[in-house]
Amino acid sequence: EQSGLFGSEYSAARARLMRAQELAFAREELEAALDAGGVQGLRSAIQQAISVGVTMDDIDRAKEVLAILMQREDTLERVQALDCKDANLEDLRAALADADRLCLMGPVIDVARARLKRLQEQTAAERNLKAALDKQDIAQVQVALQQAEAAGVEESPGSPMAAAREMIAEETTRHSVRQRLKALSIRGADMCSSEEIRAAIACAQDAGLQKPEYEQAEQMLEQMEKQAQAEAEAEAGAWQLQT
Repeated sequence: EQSGLFGSEYSAARARLMRAQELAFAREELEAALDAGGVQGLRSAIQQAISVGVTMDDIDRAKEVLAILMQREDTLERVQALDCKDANLEDLRAALADADRLCLMGPVIDVARARLKRLQEQTAAERNLKAALDKQDIAQVQVALQQAEAAGVEESPGSPMAAAREMIAEETTRHSVRQRLKALSIRGADMCSSEEIRAAIACAQDAGLQKPEYEQAEQMLEQMEKQAQAEAEAEAGAWQLQT
């Protein structure tokens, strides 16, 4: 009977020892997983700790860390997914704000920050270009276009970049036409042909110049036509007298 009692106590003690060893091992695995900082490893360690009855304080602490690690992993994936040319500025800014809150660092975050800076510069440059276009100030448009080009703002049909280039091209044409009209004015009617004056007027009209800008050329042309008509009439009269 004493032998049976001794055997029962031994079995119980052995079971307690094995239980203690099992708990100690589970805690060690949990601590190792916490130190490693891997989501899958920590999740597995938590499940193991629950199954062997590790105290809830330890498990709850591990679960809190797991939740943070999962947030960090999700946020990093979001940041990586936004590393493309179609990335939305606000989405990237929000993702990086979460990364800051979770103290995420590394090459992926550095690349994303650089991309955010470029997007912010491009957005500001495009906004300035639109404002210059609204004012129809050619000097401001030229400066804003240069800034947009330097910032890497993309150009597409109908974009502010395309509109600015078109405006500058039109103004360049108008300037060329104005110079042409000025040269004709300096030369005067006696040194110009009616054909080149007529062509200059047509160019002025096509370029959208206001009438006062080419009115002098029209007056020159009118004067030349009247003079030509008078000379023709005089010549006709002289011919009739001879006959």
